[in-house]
Amino acid sequence: MSGTEQTGIGCVSVCTDSVSEKIRTVGISQRKRRERVARSREPAICKCCGEHEPTGLSHWRLCMPCHWMNSEAKTKAQALLAKALRCGVIKPAKEFACIDCGAPGYGWDHRSYQPGKELDVVPVCRTHNALRGPADFMWMRAIRKAESA
Repeated sequence: MSGTEQTGIGCVSVCTDSVSEKIRTVGISQRKRRERVARSREPAICKCCGEHEPTGLSHWRLCMPCHWMNSEAKTKAQALLAKALRCGVIKPAKEFACIDCGAPGYGWDHRSYQPGKELDVVPVCRTHNALRGPADFMWMRAIRKAESA
């Protein structure tokens, strides 16, 4: 048995070239995948404030007000760090070793963009900067709760 069958999900190819039949799904559109995932999930809520439905803008699953608050804090922290580097208050990260592995530093990593802690940074290599993931945004929870009350 060789050939191609058309199904509702996509095109399924049955290959009999090897001892066992191999079935692989080809051609499922991104939209159909998203619909299937959306149906399987429980209703989503913002990971920060826990009240609003998250937007598609943030992969951290934040609602629009929390997303913009985090984005604004991140921009301010990065600008303050750049100013500190220009003024010589902080030396470039390449002069330090990565705090995780000891390799030469590539950049400075913020673990939080909380106001007042913008310069709490550590030198990291490119690999560990990616592995550490996004900075913590849970400091916004108290601010967002107070705003909604």
